[in-house]
Amino acid sequence: MNREDTPPQGISLSSTIDEIIDKHNAFLKEHLTVIHKLAIRVAAVHGIENPSLEKMASSIGVLKAELEQHMHKEEKVLFPMIRDLDRGVLPLSSVRGPINVMFLEHEEFTENLANIRILNDPMKEALYSCEDYLLLVDELTVLEKNLGEHIAKENQFLFPSSIERQNQITEGIEMARLASGQSEFQETEG
Repeated sequence: MNREDTPPQGISLSSTIDEIIDKHNAFLKEHLTVIHKLAIRVAAVHGIENPSLEKMASSIGVLKAELEQHMHKEEKVLFPMIRDLDRGVLPLSSVRGPINVMFLEHEEFTENLANIRILNDPMKEALYSCEDYLLLVDELTVLEKNLGEHIAKENQFLFPSSIERQNQITEGIEMARLASGQSEFQETEG
């Protein structure tokens, strides 16, 4: 993440989530379908001369499906947990597990994009006259940039800040218990 992409001090976790959903996830949801359709069309027209185009179209389809599932998990599971933390509410389970999954998936997406770039590279000169191919290359470049920013915001700010916030809330709860004379293992009578 570049310095200009780093959220300023004091920005809430929820506003970072809103930005990720509104800017990055919205972009991905719109452009992944366009990119996949372009890749299929280019492979259909030029796949006989360039067999790796079909492999590239297939790889883009897999990436699209994985990213859609990833965004669903973010928006339905992890982000609501982080919003709770932002309001000072400890979620029912730790955010560490879902965050670890997201980190692993981010690494996979980066590798998949690199593999797509490798599949694409040998064909560049042969397909410069194909407008769909040139548009596909441009779209992949924009996708890579957007996904890189998305991953950086999460990996470098949102996830570490969420874990830190969870630790602060847990610490506060434990300090309140100790101050009231309860240990973590004592049950209150009520």
